[in-house]
Amino acid sequence: MEDVLLVDDERPVLDSLLSALDWAEYGFKQIHTAQSAQEALDILASHRIDLLITDILMPGMSGLEMLRIVRSRFPSAHCVLLTAYSKFEFAREALQLGVENYLLKPIDVNELRETVYRSIKNIDYINTISHDLYDRNILVRWLHGRISSDELLEHSRYTKLNVLLRRYRVLYVKTAANVQQLLNCLGACFSLNFTVHALPMDERSGYLLVGGRDIPEDMLRDSIHDVLHQWKDTLVVCGSQATGSGEVVQSRSDAIYTAEYARLAGLSGWISSDAPHPSLLSPHASAQLESIVQLEHPQAKAQAWIDSQSASLERAMLPHLYAQACLLMSHLLNSSNGSTPQAHAMPDFTGPETIANTSALLMNAILEANQHFLKGRQEISPVIARVLQYVTENLNGSISIKQFSEHTKMNPTYIGRLFKDEMGMYFSDYVCLTRINKAKTLLETTTLSVGDIAHQVGIYDVSYFTQCFKKQERIAPLKYRQQKRNNE
Repeated sequence: MEDVLLVDDERPVLDSLLSALDWAEYGFKQIHTAQSAQEALDILASHRIDLLITDILMPGMSGLEMLRIVRSRFPSAHCVLLTAYSKFEFAREALQLGVENYLLKPIDVNELRETVYRSIKNIDYINTISHDLYDRNILVRWLHGRISSDELLEHSRYTKLNVLLRRYRVLYVKTAANVQQLLNCLGACFSLNFTVHALPMDERSGYLLVGGRDIPEDMLRDSIHDVLHQWKDTLVVCGSQATGSGEVVQSRSDAIYTAEYARLAGLSGWISSDAPHPSLLSPHASAQLESIVQLEHPQAKAQAWIDSQSASLERAMLPHLYAQACLLMSHLLNSSNGSTPQAHAMPDFTGPETIANTSALLMNAILEANQHFLKGRQEISPVIARVLQYVTENLNGSISIKQFSEHTKMNPTYIGRLFKDEMGMYFSDYVCLTRINKAKTLLETTTLSVGDIAHQVGIYDVSYFTQCFKKQERIAPLKYRQQKRNNE
């Protein structure tokens, strides 16, 4: 609580107000007095006033006139009006200006006490909402990587967020019921051992940011076993363990990717991003699927591919084959024409876990991806097609719009805008995406060192190459290679 301002042109009335209550007991730091509206406005301009109690009829500017100014300049101030006249016109206008109460002189101390008490409750409620909103905005920026470490630390001084813990994990939660209630239940399970911040995103989904010295995944899973048993049709995805506040965005990214996988595979309950499901697609099968999606008439080859991939799988693995194929096609669409990932448009795995049902679902997904790919290719102008060819041919060297424009005698600003409009991403982002995609192929198919691969894709700073690779693939290059070999 900050200050209170008492305004009346009669000094005895001010003295009476000052002595009527123990203002410090109500949490006010300082009590100001003024004997005119102008004097009151000057005080409001130089101090944080939470509660204003003012007379209506004063020489010069009236209390109502002053209140109109207060409402426009100092909207957070809570106001109570005093008057010796019980005119309805006064009360009506006072209500329109949003006053807390309208008190008649001589002042009844009990009524004044009740009015001040209710005003404090309203002030505390508004401040709580404002503080919670501030915390939420900072938490959103933190989870999405839109705030620097220094800025996060500075803001944390004014929030309830603990940004200095050793470890963090982001949990993505989705439920058919009310997500706020579920987040409260989950948070209560963790709160004895960890610091927990909840962030509902809509009525059905949200995040929990869990922090502590160490956050074993099995401990989190066991803590909410009973809750998940009670909440049906609920998905809780545990993101990777982050070291320090700077890696929280990576934990969230891992959780979101795994949640999309779970959605496509029709999974629910507890899912871990630290323990990915075994890859069912070899590099050769993945390359085949990418080629099929790009064909003019893919049905026959798509069916042959589906038959070859699903024939020897156990029934329980069929939903995983579907999810992995959908995510691969989504990545192809995103990297080929800059569109938004299309996996969200593909339906969940539904129906029986049979080869026939899986085959039908995969065929629909491949045809849909093929339609998106061909549409995107048709929408690319000849100019941008030349830009894409230029990128492909010069991937192991220096690439820039300026170089392309000098070679083709085109305006670089025009090329940059056209590329963004047609591809849905900036030219530099597309170049980086293409380089990392080629690097992935080299990691999977060769024994070249990370440094040699970085040079072959036109990035001569190995640490920068590793940073770009991890940003796109959520894993370091050598770990990516090892993971692919283990899956094979």
